[in-house]
Amino acid sequence: MSSLSSKFSAAETCVFWDLDGCPIPTGLSPVSISANIRLALENMGYTGKMSISAYSAVKQNEEVEFESAQIKLIYKETSQEKGRTMYLDVMFWGIRHRNEPTNVMVILKDLSPRTSYGGGLVILKENDNNPLLAYPRNDPGVLHLRDTATSTWLWESLSTGGSPLDGHNMRPEPVTPPSPPCSACSRRALRLANKRKKRPTKPCLKRWKRSQVFRSKFWFLLAGL
Repeated sequence: MSSLSSKFSAAETCVFWDLDGCPIPTGLSPVSISANIRLALENMGYTGKMSISAYSAVKQNEEVEFESAQIKLIYKETSQEKGRTMYLDVMFWGIRHRNEPTNVMVILKDLSPRTSYGGGLVILKENDNNPLLAYPRNDPGVLHLRDTATSTWLWESLSTGGSPLDGHNMRPEPVTPPSPPCSACSRRALRLANKRKKRPTKPCLKRWKRSQVFRSKFWFLLAGL
């Protein structure tokens, strides 16, 4: 497997978990689910801080166990309200951490094209948020997101600490020294560097424009909810 930039390996990972669509498998508990997700991430080289938010439209009897596992349990009265809240939380995470390397894991049953997650994950990726996905075995609708996410798990595998279906290994690989450039390439690179030095740059303005583009895309997606 190929290796991504190490900036994501030590970055914070926030997990957004649809508890109703991806329930706790028999024999497991919130504590073991939390430990297994952490194990699966660590096996892929993600070693940064991890937090989990679980969303449900059904009252959970194991609230104390979720608290012990340090999983934030968010209850909503309807499935529609639960889905909207979870999506908004994912996108607002992107707003708060735009241009700051983070990992965003979405565990969700319905990732079909009719949802807004396709466009939402693209926006997150454009702003240095690394998308990770997990979904049940019986959901073929996720195929359109396979190229957007860095790694995708089956929920049955992730919940037991297993490996993803595909993705990048975040563990560092040996660095091969680059070959010395040819003289023609060196002269061309020098000319390009001199041209760039002559161009005035306005980093603050660039960041402001990028932020405005992010907000406009975000609110456009919300309009479709």
